[in-house]
Amino acid sequence: MDGAQGGSIFWDDARLQRFVIGVADAPLAPTFALQPNVPNPFNPTTQIGFALAQRSAVKPLGLRRHRPPHRHAARRAARRGPHQVTWNGRTANGSPAAAGVYCYVLETSRGRSSRSMTLLR
Repeated sequence: MDGAQGGSIFWDDARLQRFVIGVADAPLAPTFALQPNVPNPFNPTTQIGFALAQRSAVKPLGLRRHRPPHRHAARRAARRGPHQVTWNGRTANGSPAAAGVYCYVLETSRGRSSRSMTLLR
């Protein structure tokens, strides 16, 4: 067929298909998410957010300067959904924490995640 003639193209083997993904084929949804702290860097306070896809046993957020925490805290049950924690830049005894890079860790019964943040003085 050249450009000077009109014409039609027929396509007689087209078919529509519907793809269904079964439950076994569906990707697994994350069971928890640890968000970056806001603001970062910060002084004097920062907010740390995390979300749980289902009720889960959660250790309190651990903070440690330059490296992940190694403290062993009791787990507590936390409801599903978003959570917000505020850190005031102070140590457990209430004195101001030193400026530097800190690691915070969320540990649930389904896994562990960590991020870092910077405290300015």
